[in-house]
Amino acid sequence: MLDVGRMNSDYGNLHPQDLPEGWNQSVLSKVVHFTRKPRGLEFPSEGIPFIPMKLIPEGGKMRPGWEIRAEDEIKSGNYCERGDILLPRITPSFENGKQAIAIGIPAEFAYATTEVFSFRSSPKELDNEFLFYYFLTPKVRADLTGKMEGTTGRQRIPKAVLENLRVRLPPLPEQRAIAHVLSTIQRAIEATDAVIAAARELKRSLLEHLVTHGPVSVLDAEVVQNKEAEFGPIPSHWQVLPIEDIADVKGGKRLPKGHDYSIQPTEFPYIRVTDFSSWSVDMTDLRYLTEDDGETLSRYTISSDDVYISIAGTTGIVGIVPEELCGANLTENAAKIMMKDDEQVLPGFVVSYLASIAGQAEIDKRTTKTSQPKLALSRIKQIPVPLPPLNEQQGIWDILMIVNRKLEVERRRLASLDLLFNTLLSNLMSGSLRIRRGEE
Repeated sequence: MLDVGRMNSDYGNLHPQDLPEGWNQSVLSKVVHFTRKPRGLEFPSEGIPFIPMKLIPEGGKMRPGWEIRAEDEIKSGNYCERGDILLPRITPSFENGKQAIAIGIPAEFAYATTEVFSFRSSPKELDNEFLFYYFLTPKVRADLTGKMEGTTGRQRIPKAVLENLRVRLPPLPEQRAIAHVLSTIQRAIEATDAVIAAARELKRSLLEHLVTHGPVSVLDAEVVQNKEAEFGPIPSHWQVLPIEDIADVKGGKRLPKGHDYSIQPTEFPYIRVTDFSSWSVDMTDLRYLTEDDGETLSRYTISSDDVYISIAGTTGIVGIVPEELCGANLTENAAKIMMKDDEQVLPGFVVSYLASIAGQAEIDKRTTKTSQPKLALSRIKQIPVPLPPLNEQQGIWDILMIVNRKLEVERRRLASLDLLFNTLLSNLMSGSLRIRRGEE
């Protein structure tokens, strides 16, 4: 069971009386073995796995993708064995949380990039998986980052610094219990990541199918009569019109010079490009205008019946603001596309087409390529848009929204799991939250 107690959350050099009850501490060099190549090691004739930095995930188990190299192809490398912890010694990989346990490699040993340390715990004192999670704690990583040496942008952790790192040692059973709890949550995170990846691919495939064939099944797509438009094939009964024929296009507005956002939420939300997400708006970090600025910029708002499109920096991000943000102010780095006749054009269909490969290509060809790419309002008006009958537009949008809602559910689940993992990681490693055996 979990037992919450009031304990010191500092991972540094503590006096024994300051440690949680039953815990000890040591320096890393006394409780791990740094992996060394054995004398007389014979390379298998088929070669050995080589692990580049790109294969080392952010706090996870090693993923496939390694190269198989012959002995004479390994000019340099860091010898490691299956089950070792691989910890980057350089920025930015270390600061980005890269770290892995080398399991699943198709050999008992491998070579990794020279820019990692490879080591494993002494099993009588320290559980290897517990140590893996210990190195993911922000406090430990901050301690090591602060002792890096070298030039800015290419700093390294000296081995002596790592060897002298203080490690807090719960009893072995508690170490294993902590690792079990964290690995259980991590597996749930990995499974949710996989579901999100599959849903994204389904959404992408459906989008391309629907804007090419309409709201019909894959089997029925073969009987759809298509014609060639300038951006690709579409059903022969669809029209093609430039955006200026179906909508008005207007830009957002920046804050007056010298003004800043309101400290407190107001009735004037301000939507930035960074808030655009999943064809909608992520409201977790929304900004607000002061009452005076809200009134000054009252002409530069967006409705939930409009389509937003980013026009500076990253161009072509599209979507619709939710009902609760209808009337919010819009950044100068985006524009709104306002339908002239909602009996002819559904905003959701316009989003679908503009987000497709064909739509993004039309946006890209009209974007001015400079140090700050820009999409002029006049060029947005020229973008050709296919127009199915309204019922088909609605059908396409409805299908895509089913997948989109699934994606949002899984993203929220992932955010909750990430929060749970990070909270437990901090509390369990500090001893402020203990795992004890309850009565059977």
